[in-house]
Amino acid sequence: MGENLPATIASMLPLLSMTVAVVVLSM
Repeated sequence: MGENLPATIASMLPLLSMTVAVVVLSM
């Protein structure tokens, strides 16, 4: 699992940044 963690984080980064952008825009 330790080897997969960086790939998981990298795949989740776009979703996180998109969510943050939506929250900032809705404010």
